[in-house]
Amino acid sequence: NFAEIHYPDVLPLLSSTKSPQQVLSTIAKSYLPGQLGVPAERIRVISIMPCIAKKDEAVRPQMVHDGQPETDLVLTTREFARLLRREGIDLKDLPSSQFDRPFLSAYSG
Repeated sequence: NFAEIHYPDVLPLLSSTKSPQQVLSTIAKSYLPGQLGVPAERIRVISIMPCIAKKDEAVRPQMVHDGQPETDLVLTTREFARLLRREGIDLKDLPSSQFDRPFLSAYSG
């Protein structure tokens, strides 16, 4: 976005590689439905990012396929903190739980 606005002459020199946010979103929506046994349209990707530019990135037309965004929602870390406070959730008071490992089954044979 910055280069498009301020330095359009460098656009041909930039990589077309997606950001980690968009790569993970694409994997989550293409790979996880089969692993979890749920329809792809039920998968939602919510990113919690420190940079507000990720909100713009997520809604770019290049990041939408068949009318579905790769990343459904982006919250800044401040927005997430406000949400937790508003809901009375203190992360240190949450009970321990197992880490979900949706990609493990692909390697466990």
